[in-house]
Amino acid sequence: VTKVRQPHRFKNNGKKDLKIGRVRPCIENATKRTWLGHQQRFAVVGEYKAVGFSIDKIVDVFRNMSDFDPDITRKQIRSIWDKSAPYKCDTLRGLGLCIPNCPIKNGIKSKRGWRNKDG
Repeated sequence: VTKVRQPHRFKNNGKKDLKIGRVRPCIENATKRTWLGHQQRFAVVGEYKAVGFSIDKIVDVFRNMSDFDPDITRKQIRSIWDKSAPYKCDTLRGLGLCIPNCPIKNGIKSKRGWRNKDG
């Protein structure tokens, strides 16, 4: 039996909720770049998967990349699909993806809305 890693759940920390299904601004900003490293791309996949994007929709997210190839991108996304989950904000900061004045600080919204650590 393969154990599937569940997405991290974070507190909203009193910040205003964003629309359901919206990714964090740092991830949106990252997708505007023309190149991302391996772990940065993994973070993008985990984030978009958590808010309900399909594999094909996530492939479209990577079209800006200078090395974009739809077949290779789809294959790579499929290979990490069961292991992908949103990264913690601290991890995103360590990857250089955090943006100044982030309105979220440490949270993610799923298809069902904000989820706290306690459930």
